[in-house]
Amino acid sequence: DVSTYTTEVTAAYYDINDELVAVGVDKLDWNKTAKVAEVKDPTVKTVDENSLLTLTTDNLVISKDGQVKLTLEVIPAEGDKAVDITDLATIGGMDEKVFAHSEGDSAGLYTGIGYGKSGVVSAAIGSKKVELDKAIYVTDQTPSKIEISFLPIDGKEVSVLKYNDDTKGVFMFYAADPEQVFGLKIASNDVAYIKDQKYNYAINELPLAILATEFTNVGDKGPQPDYPVDITASDKLSVTTENTSGEENYLAVKDHFTLQATGVNYDDERRLYNVKAKYDDGTSQGLSDQIVVRLEEAHGRLAFVEKEAWGRALTTDDIYAGHIWVKAGQTYEHSLVLKGVVFLYNGYTVLDIPESMIPADKYPNLKEPIYSSPEQATKSVYEIVTTYEHIGSGNDYKITTTGLPEVQLIMDIDRPEDAAYPELWTPSLQHFEWDI
Repeated sequence: DVSTYTTEVTAAYYDINDELVAVGVDKLDWNKTAKVAEVKDPTVKTVDENSLLTLTTDNLVISKDGQVKLTLEVIPAEGDKAVDITDLATIGGMDEKVFAHSEGDSAGLYTGIGYGKSGVVSAAIGSKKVELDKAIYVTDQTPSKIEISFLPIDGKEVSVLKYNDDTKGVFMFYAADPEQVFGLKIASNDVAYIKDQKYNYAINELPLAILATEFTNVGDKGPQPDYPVDITASDKLSVTTENTSGEENYLAVKDHFTLQATGVNYDDERRLYNVKAKYDDGTSQGLSDQIVVRLEEAHGRLAFVEKEAWGRALTTDDIYAGHIWVKAGQTYEHSLVLKGVVFLYNGYTVLDIPESMIPADKYPNLKEPIYSSPEQATKSVYEIVTTYEHIGSGNDYKITTTGLPEVQLIMDIDRPEDAAYPELWTPSLQHFEWDI
């Protein structure tokens, strides 16, 4: 009993014990004259003990007459799309004195009809059952204290470091170049903590999460939530920034809750910014503690990194900044890979670059023959035998060289003039006598 404008159907398959064993979502083929639809080739995805079942809610705190939507989804197997099976589930924990199911709508849609909170909210299908880890509140209490946090980056939680004796939160992030440093997010080593590991990104924008940690306690306005509540999307929320020195403010607020670096002050004392959040509904206000954000500049170049040296693979900390050590008079083949190098205020980070960054007709080339540094040119007493070549169609290269005693040779390898990718770090080869 559905409209002929319905385009797809979700099917659930059960065994003789009324257990969910498969699901499928398919397009409907309609004969609108006969008002009959069919699925010609049904999709059947097995659901078993390894399938992921999740229950989510679009709100944890609503006002009286507000609505909350529960969604039960199943992911049959890794890589499969989630299938919404809310209408097939039995919802539990929604106190009927506080919540009323919205008739005619989704099984997961409820309206707040009285102040209070839910019990343990659950959704069951057959013997499978999942629960929310927090109660859902119906209240008109408003935030009285709020906290600035950060949204996850690439699914990893970012926490605020503590800063100086005042224990103000500080987060340091980097104003990248217009290409956001090779168009990639750059991991570094000292800025934010994700669980037990240090973690940082060089990005131009940093999304915030604003949490209400305390609420008003007006007697007839309902209960106070007993956990922090995300109010980032509230239209009663504002976020402001200011340069601590009163100088030009390069830290903007974009789209309500995203910090955006628009530049960098190069004086150390002018790189710190105060960030505050305020909740104001016209009758009450909630203010956040101030956090401090430091803006630094990140810029990048490309450089060659040796794949192996001294019989071992180089780590990303072993940058081919300039020197390959060889024994004089012997010929060596050096397998190199082109990588990105991101310079930060406290060092650099080396990262892989996609092969697509460098077009096939724009590979770096040897612009000039190898030449010695001027002060060592007189020591060029041996014949120089050197080749430079690009290997295959990726970022691999090879340099073959015959060593000279105590001579630094510079290879002027660079991108074509009309290439769009970043500049290269010119490599040098340090040759010297040594005993094995």
